Parts: sequence; C-alpha cells; structure tokens
Amino acid sequence: MPSRPIRGAENCPINPYSQTLCKMLQEMHSTLRCASKERSVELPLIYGCDEYSDNIQNVAFDHSTWSRKTLISGDFSDAYTKSSLQDLQSSIAKLGPVANWPGHKIGLAQKLAKLVFENCYFETPSGILRQSQGFPMGGHSSREGLDNILLSREVDLLSDPISMDLLFYYRLVDDVSLALDVDFSKVIALLRKMAEV
Repeated sequence: MPSRPIRGAENCPINPYSQTLCKMLQEMHSTLRCASKERSVELPLIYGCDEYSDNIQNVAFDHSTWSRKTLISGDFSDAYTKSSLQDLQSSIAKLGPVANWPGHKIGLAQKLAKLVFENCYFETPSGILRQSQGFPMGGHSSREGLDNILLSREVDLLSDPISMDLLFYYRLVDDVSLALDVDFSKVIALLRKMAEV
C-alpha cells in the first residue's frame, strides 16, 4: 500500500513477541529512571496524564520574571509513522549498556524488535495486509519502542549545555512540554537542537 493504513495490530500473530519486547523495554526504562534519580537527573518520560499533572503542579515560577519565561508545547509529528527498525535497534544498543544490560540481552531485544517490526499483519475488509512503515498501531511494544528512540536522542539533548536553561522538560509519548527562562535567542537555539531529535 502506498500509505500507512491506521489499523489495529492487536490481533497480529506476532503479539506474544511484541509483549515480550514491551516488557523488556519497560524494564530498561525503569532501570534508567532509577539510575537517573540517583544522579539527580529526571528523565522526561511521563506515563500518564495524572503523572504529568502532578509534575506540572510542582513547577513554581517567580512572578517577577514571567516576561522572560517561554513555555513550549509540541508534538513529534509522524513519530510513529517515521520511526524505523534501525532507529529502534540503535536506541537499544545505545541505552542497553546504560541500563547495565549484558550484550546477549541487547542482542535479544534487537532481534525481537526486528521480528515484531517486520512481521506485523492485520486484517482489513480487503484481506490480510502487512504493516510496512513505522510502528504498528496498537502493537504492544509500539509505545515503548517510540519512547526508547526518543529517549536515546533526548539523552544527548539533555546533556547539552543548552539544557541547563530548562525549567522543565516532560514528554508523554510524542507530546512535549517544556519551559525556559532565557532570552529568545537561546529559545531558538534549543528549538534548532530539538529539530535534530
């Protein structure tokens, strides 16, 4: 098909493998979250609207400096459809060692990603079709896979000196909210850096 059909992958025969990959990536994210808290660094991953709301409520702004604050909310457009197997495998290779995964576990996750990414089928009134672009809609590991890809790139962004000006940076799947307290030229520099993500 020339375009990506939006169909659920929940009945795909590869789902047990997708569930296994999902659990592996959730474990990786949990380990990374704990490790980052030990270093007093907060990962941007948010796992629900309640967590997001709680985090935003804890943000305090000095009213006398409101005119310098820049709030940005955005969406990594086409993140699900433009992600590739290579992106996912690269992110596993990058974040696996940080999560203290041994080489064989990184290799297993990469093989599962290949199996899931290349073998997602779904049923339509026209017949059984193969998902050929992006993450499968409704696939068990789709959200965690996208989180992994974006997180592997955010690690670079958040370690860049420009991130020192962030008041907060949160991401719920592919939606981002952040605030800065800087002059506008630094806002532009951050947006350029984010465009590289």
